[in-house]
Amino acid sequence: MPRASVGRSRCKMAKKRIYYRDDGYMMEFSPWHPFAHKSGYAFQHRLAMEEKIGRLLWPWEHIHHLNDIPWDNRPENLALMTLREHKSMHARRQHGTPYDFDTILRHLVDGMTYPEIAKMYGRDKSTIVQHMTSRGFYKSRDLLAAVEKAESVQASERE
Repeated sequence: MPRASVGRSRCKMAKKRIYYRDDGYMMEFSPWHPFAHKSGYAFQHRLAMEEKIGRLLWPWEHIHHLNDIPWDNRPENLALMTLREHKSMHARRQHGTPYDFDTILRHLVDGMTYPEIAKMYGRDKSTIVQHMTSRGFYKSRDLLAAVEKAESVQASERE
C-alpha cells in the first residue's frame, strides 16, 4: 500500500531549478542535458558557455571564470580552454609564477639576462632556464630568430 503524501518532497532541492554548491558553483536543473549528473543538475557555467558558442561542450573542454568567482556565469566572464591550459593557469597562480614563455622572451628581447629575470620573479636562474628550454628555446641564436620573426610579423601587419 503506497504511503500518503505529506506535501514534502524527499529531496530538499527537488523544487529548486538552481542551487549553489558548497564550493560556490551554481547547478541548474537540466535533466535533458547529456552531461547532467544523476540528479538532473548540470554546472550552470557549462550551460552558459554552450549557449554562447552554440554547441554542446566536449567532456575535455573546461570553463575558466576570468574573475575567479565561480557563481559569476556571465558569458563575458567565461573562457573555454583545455584541461591542460586550465591546470597550467591555476598552477601559475598558486605557485606564484606570473610569467610565461612570451613574457620571459619579451624580457630577453629587452636585453635582460636570465639572472635578472629570475631575481625579478623571485626564482632561481635554473628555474627560468628550464621553463624556456622545456618549450624549445635553447640559446641566444633562438632569441635572434624569435626577434626576427616578431619583426617580420609586425612589418607584414603594417602593410
